[in-house]
Amino acid sequence: MKNSHFSLAIAIAFTAANSLLCSDAATAAPIKVVKGASTAGIDARIKTDALGKIKVNNGSVKFSGNDVTVGAVPDWLFDRHVVLTGKLIDSRISSSASGTVIQGLMYFTGGDWINSFEDFKRPDNLELTDGSTLVGKVRAVNPSNIDFQVQTGQTRRVNLTDVKTIFSPRAYSFSIPATDVKVDAATGDMTGEASLGSFDSSLTKDARKLFAKKDPKAVEPKSTLAGSEGGVTKGQLTTMIVLDVVNTIAPAIVAPIVAPLGSRSAVNQLRQTEIQTQRESFSR
Repeated sequence: MKNSHFSLAIAIAFTAANSLLCSDAATAAPIKVVKGASTAGIDARIKTDALGKIKVNNGSVKFSGNDVTVGAVPDWLFDRHVVLTGKLIDSRISSSASGTVIQGLMYFTGGDWINSFEDFKRPDNLELTDGSTLVGKVRAVNPSNIDFQVQTGQTRRVNLTDVKTIFSPRAYSFSIPATDVKVDAATGDMTGEASLGSFDSSLTKDARKLFAKKDPKAVEPKSTLAGSEGGVTKGQLTTMIVLDVVNTIAPAIVAPIVAPLGSRSAVNQLRQTEIQTQRESFSR
């Protein structure tokens, strides 16, 4: 009976820990790029683990027409949370012998992580197709234009077709490889499948020119949610689950395993112990 209780505790602990520590494998999902003048945009949900230097746990970037939202499961939460919202500035389809890639630019306007970008107070630089550059702040991104406030205070409305690029902590370029691509010859609209994408700050290339250092590891922003300051991470909670569930059955066995090894190693060790216990019971 003792062994059966111990086996049940191991199974419960392992299941709980596994659900906390494992993430879903990347699977391809539908992607659509619409090129029509009045309905241009992207419809897709693309998985990612980082936005430049910002770590995005279990992250995804959702495109819905001209709207962009970034969802994540931060280390202190179990449910997906929208951390950034923004707008699609432009997109283009690049095809070659190696495959098809959707590339473009988006600008973030809100969300809990909007002030987590490096140099987030830095002014926006709007580079236009005529070679001129406006310095100031993007105030609004509309379906066909941008309201841009220059440093002298005036606000100009600039057509998106006149925007070459935006250099800003809030502007991110993206590259999304697509498969099973089909293009409508009449409209230029594209449908296909995609899973992962890369998302980099528009300032990344400039920074690499100035500093020849290796890019630092992506870091998750600190929580700004009320009540989560100094909260317990999922890794710590896993340890507590293992200790609480299993120690009630066999504290003398489990505590020495968890304490020195940590939650992930403890779960692995406990699983091996369970396998050995089952072998011994069968051999009797």
